[in-house]
This record gives sequence, C-alpha cells and structure tokens, in this order.
Amino acid sequence: MVRVFQELRRRNVDRVAAAYLAVAWLIVQVVETLFPVFGLSDALMRLIVVLLIIGFPLVLALAWFYELTPEGVMPAGEADAKGYTKPVGFGRQIDFVIIALLAIAVVWLIYDRQVGPGIEGNTIAVLPFVNLSPDPENEYFADGLSDVLMHALAQVDDVSVISRRSAFAFKQQDRDIREVAELLGADAIVEGSVQRLDNRLRITVQLIDSRSGTNLQSQRYDFSDSDLFAIQDNLSQDLVAAVAQSLSGAVAPASLRPIVSDQALEYHLRGLTNLRRSSRESLELAEQQFKEAIELDFRNLESRHALSETYNAMMRLGMISYRDVAARKVKIANEILEQDPDSVRALVDIAWLDFAVNFPVGTDISRDYFERALQMPIKHPGAAYEIAYYLEWNDRPEEAMAVLKQALELDPLSQDLFYSAALLGDPWYAERLMSVYPDSAMGYSAAADLHLARGEWAEAFTMWSLAAEKDPGNPDYPANLALLLFEVGLIDHAEAAVQKARELAPGSTMTGVGEMMSRWVKGEKDRAGELAIAALKEGRHPVGASHFVWFYLARDYALRNDKGSEFLEVANRWMHDAVYKGTRPLDPDFVRMPVVVTYVDYWNRLHVIPVLRANGEGDLADEMLANAQRFFDNGSVKFQKSETDFELNLFAGNLEGAIDSFDRLLDRWANSEATYTSFNRGNFWSLRLAGVHTLPLRDDPRFQAAKARYDRELALHRSRIQAELQ
Repeated sequence: MVRVFQELRRRNVDRVAAAYLAVAWLIVQVVETLFPVFGLSDALMRLIVVLLIIGFPLVLALAWFYELTPEGVMPAGEADAKGYTKPVGFGRQIDFVIIALLAIAVVWLIYDRQVGPGIEGNTIAVLPFVNLSPDPENEYFADGLSDVLMHALAQVDDVSVISRRSAFAFKQQDRDIREVAELLGADAIVEGSVQRLDNRLRITVQLIDSRSGTNLQSQRYDFSDSDLFAIQDNLSQDLVAAVAQSLSGAVAPASLRPIVSDQALEYHLRGLTNLRRSSRESLELAEQQFKEAIELDFRNLESRHALSETYNAMMRLGMISYRDVAARKVKIANEILEQDPDSVRALVDIAWLDFAVNFPVGTDISRDYFERALQMPIKHPGAAYEIAYYLEWNDRPEEAMAVLKQALELDPLSQDLFYSAALLGDPWYAERLMSVYPDSAMGYSAAADLHLARGEWAEAFTMWSLAAEKDPGNPDYPANLALLLFEVGLIDHAEAAVQKARELAPGSTMTGVGEMMSRWVKGEKDRAGELAIAALKEGRHPVGASHFVWFYLARDYALRNDKGSEFLEVANRWMHDAVYKGTRPLDPDFVRMPVVVTYVDYWNRLHVIPVLRANGEGDLADEMLANAQRFFDNGSVKFQKSETDFELNLFAGNLEGAIDSFDRLLDRWANSEATYTSFNRGNFWSLRLAGVHTLPLRDDPRFQAAKARYDRELALHRSRIQAELQ
C-alpha cells in the first residue's frame, strides 16, 4: 500500500486531484452566481456539476497513465523506457497552482460571508406557510404564523414587507421562487411549512435570495403544542436577526411581540382565518375571537385592526348597518390612537368614516386626520387606497397617484389599487391588471370605465363584453352593456343584455336601470318614470353612479305629469340616505332644505330645483339654486365640472353658459382627456338632453350644433359596435 501511495506521488496524481477539485469548486461557485443573473436554467447548472463529477476519475486516470515530457504527452511506460524524468520543479509548479486556487477560494468565502449572500434591496415577502399536518383545521396556524412573521419583519428599520393580500395570492401554488419574487418586487422571500402531530409542532423556515433562489438561512424548529408564545418569539427573533444581518444598516427592534398572551395569540390566528373565509358564519366567529384576544391582551393592537376589518366585511354582506359599523370602527380607532397616536390605519379609519358621510370634501375632522396620515409612511395598502380616494375627489390627482404607487410597492398584486390607478387616467394599470389576473373581470371593467368616461363607447363595449365572459355570473356587466347599447341606439341588443342581467339577478338595481331605459327609448316615458318612482319608494335605488338615471326618469315623469309632490316625497328619503347613510334619523323636510350639505347633495338638489318651481315653490328653488352656486364657486365641486356646470347654468336660466359647458365636455371627450373622476361613469347624455328641463335649449342653433356633434360621435361608435356584434 505504501508503494502505491509513493507511486501516486511520483506521478503527481495527488497534486492533480487537489488542483482539479479546487478548479471544480471554483467553477461551481461562478456558475451558481452568474447563471441566475443571465436567467439560465437550474438543469444546466446540474449538468455542469454532473460533468465535473464524471471528469474527476478521468483526470486521475490520465495523470496515472500519462506523463508530460519534452516530446509532449506520452504513456507513462514509454516515458520511463526513454528515460524521461519529471521536469525539475514540476510538482512544485502544481503546488503553486493549488495554492493560488486555494487563495481564490478563501477570498471568495470571506466575500460570501461578509458581503454575500446578502439581500440587494430591502423588500421582503413572507409567503403563506404550507400546512403539512393531516388535519386541515391546522391551516389557521400556518397562515397565522405568516402574519406574525410579517408583523415582526415590519418592525425592522429600512425593511419593507409585501402585504399579506399580495403574498397570499400564491397560496397553494407551486411556482419558482424567482418568478414569485419578480411579480412581488421582492428582494428576498420567506417561506416555510408547519406540521402538527398530536401535541408536537415541527416548523421549517427559509430565507431565500430572490436573485439566485439560494437559501440565505434555513432553520427547523420542534416545539410542544403549548409553546405558541415560544414559537412566535423564537421564529421572529431568528428571522429578524437574519434579515438585519443580510441588510447592511438594518437594526432589529428590541420587541417583536404584537400579542403577548399565548391564548390571545391563538384566538387572533383563528380569527384571521375566519376573516379570510368571509362567510356570515365565519365572520361572526372572527368577531368573537378577536374580542377574546383583546380581552386577554388589552394592549393588543393587531386584533383591534382585524376586528375593524371584520366589521367592514360584515357590512358588505348586509349583516350590520353602516351606522353600526361607523360607531364601532370609530371606537376601535380611538382605542388604538390612545396607545399609538401615529397609527396611520386608525387615523384613516376615522377620516374615512367622516369623509364618506360628508362626501367628497369631508369636514375639518376628515381633512385633519387624512393630512396627519399623509405626513407619515403609509405602509398599509388599505389605508393608502382610502387616502388616494380622498385626494382624487379633492382635485389632487397627482398626489393620489403618488400614494397609489407607494401602496403598490407594498401590495404589488392588489386589484383594487390597479383599478383605482387606472381610473385616474393611466390605462397601463388596467393593462397590468389584465396581465397579472387574466381570468379576472376587474381589469376589463377598469378599462371599460376609463373608455366610457372618455366617450369611447366602442372600446368600452369591447372591454365590458370581455368582463362578462370572465365573470359570467355577475349581473353588473350585462347591465352596463345594456345601458351603453341603449345610449348608442342598439335597442334590440340592449334588451337582450337586460334580459341576461334579469336572469342573473332579478332584483338587481342595475337590472332595474336597464329596464327603465328600455321603456324610455321605446317611447314609453311614463312607464319608465312610474318604475323609477316605485323603485325609489321601495328603497331599491342604486347608491352608485347610475342613481342619476333613476332620478332623471322620476323627475322627468313628475314634470310631465304634474307629480311634483309625489316625487319630492320619495326623493326625500333617497337624498337623506345619500348624505347620512342611516347615521341620523330621517328628516321629513330634508328635500326642502336650501343648504347644500355635500357634493352628492349638491347634485341631487340641482335636479330637485325644477320640480320645486313646477310645484309652485319658486322662492325656495331660487334660494337652493343660489346656495348650489355658492357651493360650486367655493371650489367644493372638484371634478365633473363640465357636467355639473351644464346643469347649474341650465337651471339658472343661463342657456349660453349651459351650451358652453356642453361644448367643453365634447372637446374633452374628443381629446380623450377625461378620467373616471372628471366625468360621471354612466355618461348617457342622450337621456339628459331629451329631458323636459332641456326644452328651453331645443331651438337654439348652438345647442343643435353641439347635439349634432354628439350624435355623430354616437353614430361612429354605433357602427363599430354593430360590426363587432356581427
């Protein structure tokens, strides 16, 4: 055996082996670093490693059987027969090569430890942990653990954490980490799994560099089932320490515990799962669980925020009234602000509730709280959405877009944020929404709304048709198509769309709008008005942008049939609810209040004015008109100025001003300058221009010219839609 080793050394096989291993290691490090940069596949990387392994015994065999001689490479036996010996210093030359390679390796290791692997950037996403437990009920703990870690990482200075809503979009999806990171805009990814058996928990956590897909840290933890607090504490501290180390300058906070009590944490995690399920039964459970968590840990702010979100979800399902939600959310927000005066979410909650009641300008309360929130980093996407909405409706679109962009950095897959940004006039966000969510109708709906606001009916028709294909069970899309088709004069197709909406949702308010429009365009104006009056009496009127259709039809019916008193009676409740949303007892004389309360109230009172005149209440109509004019002149009407200015001038008897407003509107449409907030979503100007209140304009040559221009636009789009329908 000794002779074998001596022969290996004589033939420099040992040195060749050492040199080969050093070169192979260096090649692997280079490949591992550069392949992800150039987007080369992992399969190619594995192939190189396999070839290097295969090459090792081959190189050793060559070193054994062949010698390097002055005549070149020849078999070892032949070299010995010719008397060749190893060149002087040949082994030392190989030693120098080995030393150089080892020096490179040491430098690389030092760099890898001190500089890399590290996170280039400061944005981290925590993906939903995988539940490996046999019991699916343990899903709550896996999801909740992700939430706990998100909270912990958000406490680290200079670290941005992708929102749960975007991160959880990849739940139960097997996708490449680098692809996920690119979609989320994340520099690092945290993922893991939870396995719960009997009274034991096994949790794995990985911190992954999104550039290369390599692990920066991987840990496995084994806990007793009763150690929830220890689980939260250990995982959070280890993960935050790893992130802080990977980010130069990042500082880990002294405390990472949002919920101190073990039992409170258990209630909180179960509550989050039930909140995400969003059924009536699950929301009732979530409310109770968050209340239990707060009672067990009074300084627990996370459960208060979650309880506030639960009330929003309950209101959307009609479980509680807006009035109750407002009272509960204000109470929760004030409790949070007592402990954390700079809580952006709590500030925005209070501001939003005041703003919604006093839409769109708000009062000093909403303005003060919104402006305070704007002075701080806005890390919660929901708060950013509401702040942007406030700015948008107060003629600050650039600031609104800046806030939305900031929110999208934290919630890069939010459909709501994409939708809002699109309606501010940038179609790229609608396109992005369609690209990221190709099976969702929301992107197509956003594009349709933007096209319609710009008077691009054919394009809006195409987008709403696609939205209806993506979400065939939603009655709003065929109803929207029906209204658009009525507007361009394609009555048969419009009625077919109304029938489709009626089949999907017989009691839908949008279906009711379509049916009334059908009656109107077929000349059955009284029947259309009767349906509108009846719907207003029953409280079935819509609360969105299409409510003006009901109001127009009901008012037109009242003016033509001397039904002013009946209209004012049914309009009273609608106008009161539109302003106060059930937060105040009904005032039986609200419709006759001359003071304009909010923008919505301003719009509604404009349409009440001609009815008051016809009803013999001219003095009250004049006073209401004067207050509306002051409301407009004071800058309280921040958008849709061409529309509201047209109505204001018309009811004031300023026909010249009304025609000028209509001309300006057509100019903006022609130049595609309009956005969702600059014009009413519905448009439907043919309905307005055919109403009783426009009679004084009918014979004016300028009005006729403007109306002809509008009709030409409609005819152009009608022909394009007809071609698409065929």
